[in-house]
Amino acid sequence: MLLLDITGFIGRFHPLMVHLPIGFILAAVLIEWRMKDSKYKRAISYLWLLSGITAAVASLCGWFLANDGSYANWTLFAHRWLGILIAVVSIYSWYLRKGDKPSVLGKKVTNIAAVVMLIVTGHLGGNMTHGSDYLLEYAPSPVQKLMGYGSKGDMLPQYNNPDSVLAYRDIIFPTLERKCMGCHNDKVQNGGLNLATIEATKLGGDGGPVVVAGDISSELLRRVTLPTSSSKFMPTSGTHMTYHEIKLLEWWISEGANYDLSVSDIPVDESEKATLMSLYGLDVTPRPWINKKTVSVPDSSVFASISETGIKINLLAQNNGWVEISLPKGEQVSAPQLESLSAAADQVTWVNLPNCNLDDSHMALLSSLKNITKLKIQGNDITSEGIKALKGLPQLEVLNLTNTKVDDSIFGIISDFPQLKSLFIWQSAVTEEELEKALNNYHRIEIIGGI
Repeated sequence: MLLLDITGFIGRFHPLMVHLPIGFILAAVLIEWRMKDSKYKRAISYLWLLSGITAAVASLCGWFLANDGSYANWTLFAHRWLGILIAVVSIYSWYLRKGDKPSVLGKKVTNIAAVVMLIVTGHLGGNMTHGSDYLLEYAPSPVQKLMGYGSKGDMLPQYNNPDSVLAYRDIIFPTLERKCMGCHNDKVQNGGLNLATIEATKLGGDGGPVVVAGDISSELLRRVTLPTSSSKFMPTSGTHMTYHEIKLLEWWISEGANYDLSVSDIPVDESEKATLMSLYGLDVTPRPWINKKTVSVPDSSVFASISETGIKINLLAQNNGWVEISLPKGEQVSAPQLESLSAAADQVTWVNLPNCNLDDSHMALLSSLKNITKLKIQGNDITSEGIKALKGLPQLEVLNLTNTKVDDSIFGIISDFPQLKSLFIWQSAVTEEELEKALNNYHRIEIIGGI
């Protein structure tokens, strides 16, 4: 344990030591290039010797730092051995210039080799410390394109349909892959944690589960939100999680940390909606059910047979078969008219029948139209008992019962409509007291009503 503490302490000197050989090498190259006088020969030789010694010390510190910082990847391998090679080239350059007549070609080769290795090694070190996109992240667009680097928007996938986007697979896991899996993968499992698979993530690390459904104090979220000065802050290397990435991780965990649900199946508040739209082009505003499902367009004979009864039938869109049915203003509905709708039972989704003498006896006929999403039957002699017959409408989203005879018992019925979003009950038999209770109890339904 003491040995680990000592090597960890020595490793922390790497950022300090690494700048010394850089200065010595650049000074030696510039002096040799610009000042041809032989009186600088000894100074140049000493500069190469100093660069070799300090490069060796920096490499040793870096080796210990890598053991402490968990930089287990190809970048570390290249950075480590190029640093050692710089020390070797520097010592050779010193030895080469000790003679009275050092090779001109040898001096040029060592100068160029040392400078090139400095640039590459420094770049690799920056990648490990700040992330692989650090250098080009804010570069001008022409430079980004020249180097094959896309903008932030281009780097993240852009989605159109939230129903087909899985929250974990498409949003959360790619973030963990970019920011965490350098140290927590199938090969490297610091702290016993592997985030490469769902099964491994569920198991957690040496300290137990790192993701607990519904708990925003879960260890994974806690580690990425610690102060960067903390020894437990994650990630220890590379680019840290952005504010938006952390908020999406928090959203996913707080809403149950489900690995299989789509984005549209998880509640999203306004700030998360904006983030998903900004980063992924993903509009998660709830869409009507009919926009998610496609049905065939009714045959022309169906339109004709229904229209002959006096009911108006219209397509809602050209690329889908959903239809709206209604009556001309002032006309009264009849049972045969409603029975004729069975020919388009799969396509009828909007029903607009206000003030047409509709009553409870007609409700059973309407309940056979299983895909109704909007039912506007205001101004009719309909009671709460009649509405019970509509329980077979699983997709009903809007129900207008304004100026009907429904009473307080309606609030015990609407829970049978799982998709109901809006209920209009103005000028009904509902009391103010029960309406107030309903407004407090039914948060998923917008209830618009009054006496």
